[in-house]
Amino acid sequence: MNWMTITEYSTLKNISVSTIRRYIRHKKVESKFVDGKYFIQCDEVTEQKTTLNEHFYKNEIAMLKLRLKLLEEENNEYKMLVKLYEREKISEELPQLPM
Repeated sequence: MNWMTITEYSTLKNISVSTIRRYIRHKKVESKFVDGKYFIQCDEVTEQKTTLNEHFYKNEIAMLKLRLKLLEEENNEYKMLVKLYEREKISEELPQLPM
């Protein structure tokens, strides 16, 4: 069995902290008080769910990082094109030298 803080348990179960404190007062969850903090006992099913969530979010982060890299590369290409077009425009506007 694993012990989680109220905040961790709140995030995992998607329940407000005040609701969890109410559960503790009414003994709806097994808890212990250590060094001024409450810890809630977490069963194996919850731990497995947490592990699955961690894997899901790790994959999500990896996909978002890849997407960010692709968008940054695309943005750099657009910046380069803008610089090229601006140079051409400047060179076209220069008057010709008299001969």
